[in-house]
Amino acid sequence: MEVKRESIISAGAIMLVYAFIVIIAYFCISPFMDAFFTNLLAADAGEATDELASLIPDYQWFFNMFFALLAAVPITWFIAWVMSREPDWSYRGRF
Repeated sequence: MEVKRESIISAGAIMLVYAFIVIIAYFCISPFMDAFFTNLLAADAGEATDELASLIPDYQWFFNMFFALLAAVPITWFIAWVMSREPDWSYRGRF
């Protein structure tokens, strides 16, 4: 039984659609998350204000890195998959 490999063109189209969806999702969610983190920093939390001021930038960094990895890991895997395919050096026909 022969294993059918996915076409590079269809895999590339799927990867472009995936990247487009991730980028659009980031730009749609990012303003709301920035407003949320900004409001948390501006909140009067009493004794926890200093702790919030030190943790909120870490949460913002995590949010941005989550979307960066969400886009980068599958795209990197796709590029590695394309480069791992060996070229066909055989001739058509028999000699």
